[in-house]
Amino acid sequence: MARGRVFGNIYLTEKQGAVEFDAGDEWALVVLAAQAGMAVENAHLNEELEARVARLDALHAISTAIVQGEDTDAVTTLVARHARALLRADLASVAVPTRDREHLEVRTADGIQAGDMLGEVFSSAGSVSGDVIATGRVIGLPDAAVDDRVAQPIVQSGCVRAGVVCPAGGQGRAVGDVAAGPSPWWAGVRRGRDPAGGGVRRAGGGGAGAGTAAA
Repeated sequence: MARGRVFGNIYLTEKQGAVEFDAGDEWALVVLAAQAGMAVENAHLNEELEARVARLDALHAISTAIVQGEDTDAVTTLVARHARALLRADLASVAVPTRDREHLEVRTADGIQAGDMLGEVFSSAGSVSGDVIATGRVIGLPDAAVDDRVAQPIVQSGCVRAGVVCPAGGQGRAVGDVAAGPSPWWAGVRRGRDPAGGGVRRAGGGGAGAGTAAA
């Protein structure tokens, strides 16, 4: 324990040279436990400080890019890169609506298999990304296997874990989303079931059903 917080416990058994532990043993253990608690607390404080500095660095880098007039792709690349780093995710991406407003295109992806996902176009309806943009609310998926908006082949692969999708925008209007999580989970979120029967296609290719992915 340190500063009123319990970080764990120390357990001793089978006293050597005596039948049971005495008050002196208990006092020594309490002192050792307090020192261990302080060490653990200091480690946590250092981690919190490092995370805070990383968040500030990310905000500064993105704000600087915007002020300097960097193009949209450069800014969204920074957003995805920093989102993945801050959340310690395998993959992060930014998706924006297409001109028809009925589909979303993966504008930027950073991390494992990013090149395979970049440029994919999928239906907004029936997807987690679509729901996030429509409601303006963050959606966390503690277990994607129980969410109908995630493609079932991804769920059946056994690789699905937790992830989070956040609306991108300001002044109460979402103009896209940022998603971060393990790469198989990310693919499932992006390839949400299309109630119209369409699947995933590459930007600039065919109709909504071209290059469909199983769902």
